[in-house]
Amino acid sequence: MTDAVEKPDPYVIFCAEYDLSPRESEVFRLWVTGHGLKYIQNALFVSESMVKSHLRSIYRKCDTHNRDKIIALFERETGDQG
Repeated sequence: MTDAVEKPDPYVIFCAEYDLSPRESEVFRLWVTGHGLKYIQNALFVSESMVKSHLRSIYRKCDTHNRDKIIALFERETGDQG
């Protein structure tokens, strides 16, 4: 009998590596999968300014400044191509 081995979630690994808070991790996952501010604020029941605040913190922790660069960083770090 073989036990199924689950592949680690690349988002969880990335967020832990960059010390993202649980809420920042939720925002990060939605942001890098192409969702916009309105979608994120509605999905997480927070204000637009709160989403922007989380994004600023995520960018600071990841030492990057835009969505394309953070997606590239995520893909490079995790080997995830979408």
